[in-house]
Amino acid sequence: MLPRNSSSRKANAKAKVAKAKEKQDRKRSWAGLTLNDLKNLGQKIKERFKWNHSPREFQLEAIKAQLLRKDVVIHAGTGAGKTFVAAGPHAHEATEGMVTFMVSPLIALQEEQVRGQQIKMFQRLTHLLRQKPFRMNSNSPPRQ
Repeated sequence: MLPRNSSSRKANAKAKVAKAKEKQDRKRSWAGLTLNDLKNLGQKIKERFKWNHSPREFQLEAIKAQLLRKDVVIHAGTGAGKTFVAAGPHAHEATEGMVTFMVSPLIALQEEQVRGQQIKMFQRLTHLLRQKPFRMNSNSPPRQ
C-alpha cells in the first residue's frame, strides 16, 4: 500500500471535522416552531394517529408548548391522556427523526410503597414479639 501524502490526510481530517461540526450545529439549531406553524396541529394529529376525535384542549396546549420549545408539566389522573402529549409533537413534520424522553416514577413509587409496608410490618412484628406472653384462657399456664 502506498502512503498518502500529508496534504491529502489534512484535507480529509478537515472535511471530517467540518462535517461533524455541521452535524452538531444542525442538532443545536432547531429553534422550534412558530404559532403560525401550529395552525392545523389538531388536524395533523388526527390524521397521523388515525383518530376519529380531536385531542383534548390540555393535550393540544401541551403539545404546542413543546413545539415552541417550552417545558411542560402535566398533572392529570390515570387515563386522562398524558402519554399522548409525549407522542403528539411527532405528528408535526418538522419533528421528523427527533426523540422524546419520558420519565415515569411509577416503578420507583411502587418500590418505595412496598419498602414502606415492609418496614411497618417489621415494626408491628417486633412490637408483638416484645409483648408479655398471653394466655388463651384462664385455666392454661402462662407461656415461658
